[in-house]
Amino acid sequence: MWRRIRIGVLLLILFVVAGGTWSDPERTTAVPHSLGLQAGLLGVVYAFADETLDAPNNVVIAHEVLHTLGATDKYDPETAVEIQW
Repeated sequence: MWRRIRIGVLLLILFVVAGGTWSDPERTTAVPHSLGLQAGLLGVVYAFADETLDAPNNVVIAHEVLHTLGATDKYDPETAVEIQW
């Protein structure tokens, strides 16, 4: 008699999304650089504290999550400028 065995993998990624008065889009046009580290599966995203910027903030969050999973940014070898997809 065979038994079906289910094996689950728990992927735990720690992310901190920071925002505050320093990230008010009426006071500044940029926030500090966000990062996602594959080693340790953690990341920090500096997001604008404005609901109208939720969509761009979510893109940054997704981008950094992908870094924790091993994705890398791509750069033009001749100019060293990041390739935008």
